[in-house]
Amino acid sequence: MRLSSILNYSTIILSLVVARQVHSSDCSCKQVTSWEDLKALISEANHAHLAAQESQEVVAASSPPLQQTILLCPFHIKKEVDASTNHWAEFLNIKAPMNLVCKKEQASDACWVEVFGEKCSFNENCGRAMIKVSSDDVTIDGLKISKARDNIIAVATDKKRVRLIGLEFYGGHVPGNDGAAPNGLISINARASVHIIDSVFAWNQASVVENKGSLVVHKSRFNDNRVKTQGTMGGAIVNKGAGNMVIISTMLIGNRAVMGPAIFSDNRNVVDGGLNCASENQEFQTWNECNGIYDTANGCIPILGGACTTTIN
Repeated sequence: MRLSSILNYSTIILSLVVARQVHSSDCSCKQVTSWEDLKALISEANHAHLAAQESQEVVAASSPPLQQTILLCPFHIKKEVDASTNHWAEFLNIKAPMNLVCKKEQASDACWVEVFGEKCSFNENCGRAMIKVSSDDVTIDGLKISKARDNIIAVATDKKRVRLIGLEFYGGHVPGNDGAAPNGLISINARASVHIIDSVFAWNQASVVENKGSLVVHKSRFNDNRVKTQGTMGGAIVNKGAGNMVIISTMLIGNRAVMGPAIFSDNRNVVDGGLNCASENQEFQTWNECNGIYDTANGCIPILGGACTTTIN
């Protein structure tokens, strides 16, 4: 990927930062007291978009999409996962362009979903995502999820301009990843395009991102994410198939996997865009460090920015 492509990504990132500031303006926010409340807000936005299309309020396809903003008041809710809740009716299915934004006015504010219940068994194909993105032009901004029992966000095939901003994923767990279950807490399917910006992922028992599409990671932190099942790769990020990605201004510290403990790619389509750092990323079994990008053609390619000097608090 040429420098011009990286510069284009930087331009997109700057536009997203401006958009985020607009979304955080003094607008009334929606109260959330349960997972059902979140589902209802998403369902309402999906239906509003469909109704607008049917009434021809959405103009020609060449025009910008109708993109609603759902501004969430800070909350802390709990979501149970068990045999009765682990089914598709429980998932947030985003079917329309929208901005789902947490209104944070203080550093301690959060839109926090805490998961509890039994973990899926080792090598069990749960194959479930808490949030499915089934539309172009979706932004999820400021969501915190802890102790997830399976995949958190799945971006469907061919979906474009998906922006994941200010995410915090802690203590998540993905089981053995057999069968059709995606390997990552965030699963990006073929030909989808996703930006991950200003996010923190720490202490997860899983690869954080499985990318088969087009991915930009900017100004994010991956700390102590570990995936230990046999043959698993990429403690922070796995890049697969025709997937391609650029990583910029990002920290990779203390991640673990059998191979490629920080970033693993089965192709050469990963670009170190600069201002990254990596430290103490180790392979299980050999305990060799690979503080960079491991691809099957070249082995371990160290991150250009060298070792990290700070960590996640």
